[in-house]
Amino acid sequence: VASTVISVYLNDMAGNLTFTSNKVVIPHYEYPLEKSLNTEKVTSAYNDVNIYELEDMITNLTSFNDRRYNSLHGLEAATYIYDILVAYAAESPGLFHASIIHHKGWLQPSLVFTVNGISPDHIVVVGSHLDSMSYLPSFLTSAPGADDNASGVATLLESIRLLVPIFKEKIPENTIQFHFYSAEETGSLGSLEIYRYFNDQHKNKYNKKIVAMLQQDMTGYTKGSTDLGLEEHFGIVKSYASSNLNLFIKMLIQNYCDIPYRDTECSMICSDHAAATINGFPAAYVLESIVKASNPYTHTNNCLLYTSDAADDMQC
Repeated sequence: VASTVISVYLNDMAGNLTFTSNKVVIPHYEYPLEKSLNTEKVTSAYNDVNIYELEDMITNLTSFNDRRYNSLHGLEAATYIYDILVAYAAESPGLFHASIIHHKGWLQPSLVFTVNGISPDHIVVVGSHLDSMSYLPSFLTSAPGADDNASGVATLLESIRLLVPIFKEKIPENTIQFHFYSAEETGSLGSLEIYRYFNDQHKNKYNKKIVAMLQQDMTGYTKGSTDLGLEEHFGIVKSYASSNLNLFIKMLIQNYCDIPYRDTECSMICSDHAAATINGFPAAYVLESIVKASNPYTHTNNCLLYTSDAADDMQC
């Protein structure tokens, strides 16, 4: 068991930053060793990734004027994703389940797609956030959020598409949940509410434990890396993350991926993985590059997906 002291800034609903200092104990679980990886099935699924499915989903999500956590557009975008999850769940109702989580205080719900594993008490979470934002007020500009975070949502949905037939054939050992959080841009409010539930022994009466959480937020922009003279790479965030889980993810990247990883840090909380960590669950955040090379168009109305004959390029 590792004990980590984390100094945390949290946004309240009014946008004010409140400083707290918490000593959080993060358990170290024994993740699979390299020799036990299911290389054949994972490689097969990896090779079936459809870039056009990803592009279409990002395009569809950016077609909403915005996906702000407290707007009708944000609610409509969440409903659109929920309908997709319900369709996947219908393929095997006992194995899959789609849930909608309504939050008090804002319109956009969070969503969960569950794969019921052999062990119902151990949960592996893969997360992304649904909402988008712009620095300017909503009445002045749109907030399409192609990279932040339609790209992460598309990544999870493509993963679900590929994994549903695999799990119908063989039930996973752990229960797996895909989370789609609302209100990340306003201080990870949606994910904080969800992880506080798991951390509350009175509410979590079945003592379900999250053994690993991976956040996918901004997964589509590589130009910043090449502009800095770097190869395309994964950015593995060290801030508010489990060092033990990060080591496991690095091993996965080395075994399954064609590009390397680089360690990076956030100056403050930069995504929903921190909501898991500060509630005592091991979490990690992997994004498109080191933070310094991440795209410069986030939180603007230029956060769009552009396509040319030569290549697919995400401006944001």
